[in-house]
Amino acid sequence: MDLPEHARTAYQHHLGRGKDADAAARAAIAETGDVAVITAEFTRQAPGRRTARLLLATGPAMGACWGTALISARAWTWLVPAGARIAFATALLAAIAGLAAAASTARIGYTIRSLPSIAAS
Repeated sequence: MDLPEHARTAYQHHLGRGKDADAAARAAIAETGDVAVITAEFTRQAPGRRTARLLLATGPAMGACWGTALISARAWTWLVPAGARIAFATALLAAIAGLAAAASTARIGYTIRSLPSIAAS
């Protein structure tokens, strides 16, 4: 994960004031926060993760609504090819697996780079 622009700016500011790379990094971290804290907060607030959890939480209710609609329309009498049924079931399971993976994204999924390596990029 790249650190926020203010961390990079603080690092560059301290380098410009004559500090070496390590001292500038320590000063920037003191001003902006520890890398682990920033990463943990970013991970906690990741919008994709929140959205995936919301979709997983509301999915069963939506499934029940669709199931009720299909049962009341007697969907089992419709002529749907077996290949289409298999494709739909596969797509549904893949979507659920993708949402579950996104919802459980851990801190390990994010790359942490130190301030000196960010400033060099």
